[in-house]
Amino acid sequence: MKIIIIRHGETVENKKGIITGQMPGHLSKKGLKEAKELAKELKNEKIDIIISSPLKRARETAKIISKFHPGIPLKFDNELKEMNFGKLQGKALSKLGIKMQDIFWLSPKYDGENIRQVYMRAKKFLGKIRKLYSKKTILIVGTATINRALVCAIKKIPTPKALKIIANPNYIVKGVFRLQD
Repeated sequence: MKIIIIRHGETVENKKGIITGQMPGHLSKKGLKEAKELAKELKNEKIDIIISSPLKRARETAKIISKFHPGIPLKFDNELKEMNFGKLQGKALSKLGIKMQDIFWLSPKYDGENIRQVYMRAKKFLGKIRKLYSKKTILIVGTATINRALVCAIKKIPTPKALKIIANPNYIVKGVFRLQD
């Protein structure tokens, strides 16, 4: 199984430093341009299915990409939602006096998810697609945190180390991965 993991384009909220979490998020002009450029870059890639987060920013990116792959199924899966940052969602990071790395660990204090829950969601999702799409090429359109969790689960990074990687906002995720059937 071949998995291509990408993140949605830049959002208006990203530009403003707002913690979006499971809020919809709106692609900025730059984000729309990034999605279109990525779609063109992927147009000759053999893809059997596109699975996206249902959040608006990822949905829009996935739909733009799917235009270059007519007839390929496009599905949305709740397991691919971004981490729920609880009451911190919609707030400007600069006004909270907290570093992003700390928010990943403090989120449950604000009625959000913890980083371990995101990692377990990623593992559950991978188990599901492994059963459904063995020997297929899957394009996943996600968000920053769930994408990092997916990479850690694919690479079988031990939980304590994986949780540190997932909670690191500077860890860039994009690439192609293979899962052995």
